[in-house]
Amino acid sequence: MNEFELQPVIDTHTTGAVDPEMPAIADEFGAAAVMAPSTGHPTDQPAGSAGVDDHVPEDGEARHLSYADALREYPRERGTSQLTVYARGTDAEVLGAATETVGGGADFRSDPNTRKAETAEQADSTGTSAPGSEEVADPVPPRAQDVQVTGRAEGAEIVGLADPGVSSRSERYAPYLPIAAMTVPGRIERIDTVANMIVGPTGSIVIEQNTQVRTADLLETYLVPRDDILRDASYVEVRQWREVAEKADTVLRDSAVMFVVAPRQVGSTTFCLRYLAEKTPKDVSLLVAEASWEHPLASRLPAQPDSAFLLDLRDPVRDRIDTAFLTGLRKHADSLRSMGSYLVLTITPELWSGLAGHDLQGLPSVRLGSHPEPGLVIRQHLMARGRAALLPHLDGSEVTHGIEDWSPVRAVRLVSELIEVADSCARSAGEGGSVADDSLQQIAQAVRRLVSGWQEILDRRFADRGSDSGLATPVDQSGPVVPLSADDRYLSIAQALRGSAPATQIEQDAERLADELAGSEVGNARKDGRPDLRPILAGMGLRTRLRGLGATVDLDGTASFPARGYGDALLLHVWGQYEKLHSRFISWMITCAGQGDDLTADPAVRAIIRVLSYYQDDSKLKELRTSAGQRRSDVVAAVMVAAARDEHLGRRARELLYTWASSTEPHFHALVVSVCRELIKDQAGPALTRLRRVADRTTDSKVIGAVFETFTAIAMNPAQTLWFATLAAEWRRQPGTVTSAANLATLALMQVERDGVPWLLGEDVAEAELVHALRALLAELEKYQQAPEAIGLWVRRCPPGEPRQRAVRIIRDAFAEQAGLKALTRVMLELGRVRDPHGGSPGEELRRALVEDDPEMNTILSWGVRTA
Repeated sequence: MNEFELQPVIDTHTTGAVDPEMPAIADEFGAAAVMAPSTGHPTDQPAGSAGVDDHVPEDGEARHLSYADALREYPRERGTSQLTVYARGTDAEVLGAATETVGGGADFRSDPNTRKAETAEQADSTGTSAPGSEEVADPVPPRAQDVQVTGRAEGAEIVGLADPGVSSRSERYAPYLPIAAMTVPGRIERIDTVANMIVGPTGSIVIEQNTQVRTADLLETYLVPRDDILRDASYVEVRQWREVAEKADTVLRDSAVMFVVAPRQVGSTTFCLRYLAEKTPKDVSLLVAEASWEHPLASRLPAQPDSAFLLDLRDPVRDRIDTAFLTGLRKHADSLRSMGSYLVLTITPELWSGLAGHDLQGLPSVRLGSHPEPGLVIRQHLMARGRAALLPHLDGSEVTHGIEDWSPVRAVRLVSELIEVADSCARSAGEGGSVADDSLQQIAQAVRRLVSGWQEILDRRFADRGSDSGLATPVDQSGPVVPLSADDRYLSIAQALRGSAPATQIEQDAERLADELAGSEVGNARKDGRPDLRPILAGMGLRTRLRGLGATVDLDGTASFPARGYGDALLLHVWGQYEKLHSRFISWMITCAGQGDDLTADPAVRAIIRVLSYYQDDSKLKELRTSAGQRRSDVVAAVMVAAARDEHLGRRARELLYTWASSTEPHFHALVVSVCRELIKDQAGPALTRLRRVADRTTDSKVIGAVFETFTAIAMNPAQTLWFATLAAEWRRQPGTVTSAANLATLALMQVERDGVPWLLGEDVAEAELVHALRALLAELEKYQQAPEAIGLWVRRCPPGEPRQRAVRIIRDAFAEQAGLKALTRVMLELGRVRDPHGGSPGEELRRALVEDDPEMNTILSWGVRTA
């Protein structure tokens, strides 16, 4: 009997079968890699199994295969082969063991004592520590299709097991987060505490958390933790990647800079980060740099000790390299090498071909031309998300053939679609009392449709009605598919945008689309403003037309496409086929957006992001502002927030926000503030950089007030207070006049209170630093309408006694070297409203300290304080 040992490689959170060829094993268990039979030879091995070593193990050898490879080598006809499964339940801290005989039931033994005894017996019989024994920690998720054939000697290490020192649950099991998604700021980084806050003159600031804010004109960088990269359970590798990695080993031994030439959507970012995580020393930080420039400049490339940077060059205009950049890059490579750092630049073949004839001496390159099989990508991502129960739906020639040419990006998209379909079917079954077989059949049908797509039907519906296009005539549930009229095309697109909405709303959207494409403000209108309604009665009714498009209309008038994925496919089809209409499509979608404070879930906003992300078309982001005008800046803000969080659009979105923040237009500044107010939650560094830029460039009082409100929200967040204060101190210490951003930050920090005392008066704040901050603020008091009241509230929050006296002393010292009469008068008036228990006021104390020896000033200010 051949025995398989299934390694516990992922933390499952939902029901899932371990093997798509066998019954579901348990509601709480799942796994993603198998160990081939430890004795005997594989049977029924398919010829030419991709990714499997040609070496056939001798008896007693262990073959470590990925889940997908094992399925290829050991197919359904394995007869009575026994599977021993090790997996971890959602709430269990220990590994449970399950034994499954194909065609039989599962026997679960999760009791730790039982498990230890059994694993000890396995160790005695094999000479190794079995999975789950005390001597070996839980395993790190291996990469898919990574086949290692090893001879197992007594005491040999089990391939794929983690460092025994790793013991905490959070370290052993990471949530689903593919490597490509780790490059989006905020997906990984947390804003925790920093070493210290505002430091006195004797020490420098040390920021422990790598949430950077640009203080020099360098590219922004974001930390990607090495351990998270190596723990990515969704990672899939191809044999060609290993060959490229071997070439890269040679390259980086001689150079600190390397180009990786790769087409879009082959997984070059994933490959490079995984390579750097595996091959660079453990003390080297891995960072992603964003090329926010109009053209490449070597002077803006980041450089710091013990760091490996990844920079993606793919924009055909902004990332085009010239001779000056190559010359500077060689010098930069020498600097990096001296610091023990590296720079890897991914570049598209189109941009690389533009370097033909240039001197590339000292700038080596490797080519990455292949990507993982889409089937393996889909399976691995499903298992990494704990949805192994859905794997059987990928079987069959129809699905296999349908996905064979897909890119990894499209394959990952199918995973989300498949999970959404399964969850929807599960909800429907629960509500309607359907049997499990019905739900499985619905899922299977939906998967086949998702894979086959709607291209044939959409090609026919958008074909020329007046000529023979030569296209086949597919059949749907309504019969043969025919080309749509222009009006029905508008209606169909409007339905796809909304998803589900009142039929009358769909019709209004369709009319707006027709007007937008016609370039008119209104539709068919007479001179007296009354439209000609005769064609309406002469035409087909609205509900009939919608049903003819494949939509359903409920009794309450709500229309929707019942076929899953059809609406998305239609929008993507129209966008891909009619490029000249892109700008007007964008304008129309903006007009379809609703009203409200939160538009992130609005169908129009989601539709814009969907098409731009799918086609990775970041060029249209710049047109959003023009298309929307100032009346719908809320829609632009919602789209930009979503785009900044998208792994395909994020770089361009953040670059545009930086450019807009640098402009002189108040409406651009207001838009940036609106977007960054949301992004500060998960992309704090980039958001604060752009807010600071707005604050330092705007003169508009409304924008200044909006920045102040946003800074205050940041300062009031306990998780961000230290970080924000540290950066504000850095801003003040930079050469030249203290900027508006630094002054607004001081005002914002004055609003923070901890344990009944203003936070700025805490023990971590150096008093000299605080005096310097207030002095800079008071010198520009006329610019900040909020300042006098904020200072008064700050003093009022101080408990009477030493805290309040200290606050007054700080204000007095701040005025000592720069006592503008108007500023002093306004502050005195505010402090005069604060009363101590004995009847005095801080305003009077400040007057005595500053102007007692000046009779004229004393007369003026005394009168002001008494009448306040």
